[in-house]
Amino acid sequence: MRKYRRILFQNCVLEIFYAVTSGISQTEAETYNGIIVNVVMGVPNATRNQANIITAVWMFSLYALILFVPTPFVYRYLVIVQRVVVTWKVYIIIVIPPTLNVLLLSIGNYYAMSTTPACSEEVITLMKAYHDGINFACQPHNPMRNYYTNSELSCLSKSSQRSFNVFIRVDSSKTSVENYDFTSNVINHN
Repeated sequence: MRKYRRILFQNCVLEIFYAVTSGISQTEAETYNGIIVNVVMGVPNATRNQANIITAVWMFSLYALILFVPTPFVYRYLVIVQRVVVTWKVYIIIVIPPTLNVLLLSIGNYYAMSTTPACSEEVITLMKAYHDGINFACQPHNPMRNYYTNSELSCLSKSSQRSFNVFIRVDSSKTSVENYDFTSNVINHN
């Protein structure tokens, strides 16, 4: 059993890390009027930046737990089938690909959460009502569902015969509308 201690230790550390981060963050995905948001239930009254960091650490632990699954298989294959003595150098080589993937995915997730526009007041009000007035940080999960450029709006107005229920937010590059009926009105957000 001595030769398997590295992978046993690795699995124990990853599972404990995931259990602790999941217990602290208690991250959930919730939907309000078709808008998906991440909610850090374990840390009420957190700022959005704090929630982004907590969620990124939780995502890091989740990705690590999932992407390090092949490591024990490769390790055991080398030990049992190839009869290789797995040194620290070989073990590090086995662990480098999943480590890089976990880091890249976690950094990308944090960047995506940090650059996503803030939730609308309507969503925040719905969240507070749903959670008995407790103020949780709102992290929009899918900004592409809620924002349209002017050219996309014009295409939608020609092809769509239904109302859209999304955020109200206007900036120089993106616009969105709330309860806008494309069949009866035309809006230009320039």
